Amino acid sequence: LICTLSSNILARIHDSFSRIRISESTVAEFEVHKLAAYGRLRDIQSCLSSSQDAERRLRRGSSNWITYKEHVILVYLSLKQFNAAVQAYLDLEALGTSSLQPFRKQRLILYRSFLRYAIDHSEETLDGIDQKIRPVVPNLLPSQCSELTAFKQGLNASILVLRILVLFQQGALDEAILLEDSLRAYLRRNIAKAENAKRTRLFLTFLFDLIRGSMEATRIMRLTDRLREQLDMLSNDYDEAEILPYDFVLSCLINDIHTHRKKLAMS
Repeated sequence: LICTLSSNILARIHDSFSRIRISESTVAEFEVHKLAAYGRLRDIQSCLSSSQDAERRLRRGSSNWITYKEHVILVYLSLKQFNAAVQAYLDLEALGTSSLQPFRKQRLILYRSFLRYAIDHSEETLDGIDQKIRPVVPNLLPSQCSELTAFKQGLNASILVLRILVLFQQGALDEAILLEDSLRAYLRRNIAKAENAKRTRLFLTFLFDLIRGSMEATRIMRLTDRLREQLDMLSNDYDEAEILPYDFVLSCLINDIHTHRKKLAMS
């Protein structure tokens, strides 16, 4: 209900904005909130319309335009609209990132890496543009995103999650197990009581339990079912570190485990 009201209010404010002159930064902030409201409603058509409208109102290449585009990537990742997310990322990449601050440049690397992971597991037809999104090298992520690791919550957790996901994708279980101590330390020191990271705490705890035990099918199923129930109870919680929806990520992870188990059985 709140999201619906927000969406309606934003639409009316937009009509008012079209009649008066306002600063680009105000427009950008409004467009971000509008896009977020449509995203929470999972209204894909309105998200697309909002994005096209912002393209007309914001000066391409400006700091406000870049900020808006970052939010476009995140919203489309959350909606699992990977074609639109790829296009938004390529729009940013076309500008060049040499002038961006290190934090913002590294944040784009992280978004691109999650986008590559999503593409690799998606059934969506991407018409070849996905080939422009480079593969992820999991062990390079900490150095590629060194500015982000200074933040003990949020994107630092995203880096740790993605490293483990890609290692499972590559069948490098032994390397994933080596991150057990990092997971334990992170859970204990940085996220144990964080009120704004409940879903990420659940997912990291699941990963910790997963890699420290056997990969026996019934055990994995039990852990997975428990996590799905827990995430469902927090379905409306916002969590900065959840760049890709954890329900989608969980399905990808389990499929990767099954795939590599089959390969081992055949070898």
